[in-house]
Amino acid sequence: MAAPPLPVPDAAPAPRWTHVNYALGLLPANFNVDASFPIPASVVPKSAAEILVFASVCCLPSAPDTAGRYEISAAVDRLGNRAAFFLVLKPYAGTQRNSNSDNVWLPMPPDRTLLVRLGAYPSYPATNLSGHILSALRLVAYREAS
Repeated sequence: MAAPPLPVPDAAPAPRWTHVNYALGLLPANFNVDASFPIPASVVPKSAAEILVFASVCCLPSAPDTAGRYEISAAVDRLGNRAAFFLVLKPYAGTQRNSNSDNVWLPMPPDRTLLVRLGAYPSYPATNLSGHILSALRLVAYREAS
């Protein structure tokens, strides 16, 4: 005779999120310049508490020898506090490509804007990377306030 099945604990309700897949634009190719990306109300409603952001960068073989990181941030209040994640950029020499990407949940900024800045690492030149990278910044989804 088989043993009776074990009881299954009640599962918490799955968090609700809404898929949007909206292109915000390209990551900046210049170092130390803030790029602003507005979040349209037609894509993400005012009731959203969080947004899922996708960022990707690919350094082409022609990219100069430099290194840096993208800081993708959202305001968490109107006092200047921010939540952020970082995406490292480092071209390889020769014919190789280097790619990096990430998906991160960020709080919905009260000003409905994401800021992106490419900062250079010490001992590397802050060279303009226009024409040497492929990049994307997208809104993937949002979650309503519970």
